[in-house]
Amino acid sequence: MGQLNELGATICAITPQPPEATKPLIEKHRVTFDILSDHGNEYAAKLGLRFKLPDDLKQAYLG
Repeated sequence: MGQLNELGATICAITPQPPEATKPLIEKHRVTFDILSDHGNEYAAKLGLRFKLPDDLKQAYLG
């Protein structure tokens, strides 16, 4: 991320999870960039980024 910062880039992540769900992740991994909450994936949809995982991939992620 240092190189990106040197270029003047701003890094952020967008998640449909509420802030209280991402807070432990931020603390555990010492995240140094903003993580924005996109309730309902509305902004992701406007950007054309919203998608639905196929059932077999859901199982892979859930274990």
